[in-house]
Amino acid sequence: MDIGSLEVPHGKLTKVCNPDDLGFETTEQVPPLQGTIGQERAVEALEFGLGIDAPDFNVFVSGLVGTGRNATLRAYLERVAVKRETPRDWGYVYNFQDPSRPMAISLPCGMVQELAKDIGELVESCQRDIPGAFESESYQHKIEEAMGDIQAKKTALYSELQEEANKSGYTIDFTPAGIVTIPLKDGRQMSKEEYAALPEEERNQLKEKRDKLQHFIQHRISDIRRLDKEATQQARENMMKYASFIADRCNESGLKSFHKTAVARVIDHSSRLIEHQDKLTTRFIDVSDLITEANYWAEHDDKSPLVQDKHVQKAIEQRIYRSSLPEDKLHEFIQDGTIHISTAGESVGQVNGLAILSLGDYLFGKPSRITARVSLGRGQVMNIERETQMSGPVHNKGFLILTGYLTGKYGQDKPLSLSASIGFEQTYDEVEGDSASSTELYALLSTLSGLPIKQNIAVTGVR
Repeated sequence: MDIGSLEVPHGKLTKVCNPDDLGFETTEQVPPLQGTIGQERAVEALEFGLGIDAPDFNVFVSGLVGTGRNATLRAYLERVAVKRETPRDWGYVYNFQDPSRPMAISLPCGMVQELAKDIGELVESCQRDIPGAFESESYQHKIEEAMGDIQAKKTALYSELQEEANKSGYTIDFTPAGIVTIPLKDGRQMSKEEYAALPEEERNQLKEKRDKLQHFIQHRISDIRRLDKEATQQARENMMKYASFIADRCNESGLKSFHKTAVARVIDHSSRLIEHQDKLTTRFIDVSDLITEANYWAEHDDKSPLVQDKHVQKAIEQRIYRSSLPEDKLHEFIQDGTIHISTAGESVGQVNGLAILSLGDYLFGKPSRITARVSLGRGQVMNIERETQMSGPVHNKGFLILTGYLTGKYGQDKPLSLSASIGFEQTYDEVEGDSASSTELYALLSTLSGLPIKQNIAVTGVR
């Protein structure tokens, strides 16, 4: 065989497109693409499928990525759709009777998207307005009014008992062990010795009155217990509503069921959120987050088919951990001496104040050292923060009240012959709020009297 016959001429190693063969100078002269490039068989099959107008007849398109199948399909569908009636929208909605089987609904074209938008706005509105309704003054007033009516009735019963006892020559004392009747003499409680020294006839008369009084008390005690039971039932009713809320949240989101200990822990935390032992928070968004997070920890506990109280506690602890970095950094600064805070011993004119800082759903205390210095003067008390324009109007008002207290207490008959300054050490942000007024007063009185203040305590206001 002649090897030369197998050689490929260099002109055939590649095919070069001759621009002159294209028939145009620029693409501005080229008409838009109609249809697709190649794929004639697939295009014919697509045209055939789209041309059949019969139910349950479908077209399935597949192909390699990047072959233009989606663009080709969309172009043909748009061309066919122009000649046909606009189809109705179809969408799924939640089935409250059977959440695992959503219901399909048909609406005029474009209305499903409108419905989805409206439902989304409704949910947002409910999430915004419903908690606000429970936090409103009118709602809280109704709760306080309901509980207040019970307390008022109890107070009236206690007053009636005391009044009846006084008529019989007794007073009553409410103790954890029950109601104790004590005889009176000249309007004061009679001692055991005085009672023993009474003539027998007088003691018998007192016993007879006491028996009648005890009978009256027994009748009234049943009324008091009924009121206590009513108040307890109201509190229990709210707790059961909380349990129902938790159950609904679990069912709606497909979460694990909560054990009763977990429900109780959620209720305890709810009371802590509102800072009241006898009330529960109505910020259900926060409660829902806690439920979801507790379920997360239960999911990672292979041994637990239910959400237990330890999982709720874990969720609370982890929420604190995620938010407590600023507090931890503050503690580091205190421990390494960057921020000077004394927590041992006693000191004159120096006291620890505690500001409450809020980081969203997390609160913590930020200690500050407050010092006072006193010298001879003409009664001036200087607020260093105010002088350096680092205090807010509410704090300035509290300081002026403090100054008024000093002059009213110690400057009635002679002017104060002192000059005092009070300041927050190592504070570089604005000081605001009047809760520090008492702390500043303690520091000033300590300086004036020379009495030391324990450094293992800190003073804060009431939130």
